[in-house]
Amino acid sequence: MYMPTGVKLKHSRSNISGKRPAVNTMTHGELFVNYKDGKIYTLLDVANRSTLATFNAESNSWYGLVTGYKQTPTLHTTTESGKIYSYVYNSSPQDVTYYRYIANDNSEDAFYGTLNGEVLSDLIAQKAITI
Repeated sequence: MYMPTGVKLKHSRSNISGKRPAVNTMTHGELFVNYKDGKIYTLLDVANRSTLATFNAESNSWYGLVTGYKQTPTLHTTTESGKIYSYVYNSSPQDVTYYRYIANDNSEDAFYGTLNGEVLSDLIAQKAITI
């Protein structure tokens, strides 16, 4: 991966709940961090139009994914070792689908970004118990 040297990341921040930037106040490559809400905003080019993309820090945790879905999860596939469910989430500029795999013996409970047949990839979050 090419990484230019001497480049500084431009960002803005806020601690006011609900505050988000206006599209016309941001430049491409800039990040706006609302550390009160745990959200990060940036610009995307969608069909030659600038659109605000939102990333929620809590939503990509295992707990956030288990509880923050847009519609009731559906059983997608039953495999020999477990079940795969489809979860749909609100996202900007369009909704996103993640796949939750729960092993029959409960040895794994994880969310993945890609499902190809019965093959999961792009691990997003995995349930962990810390003692």
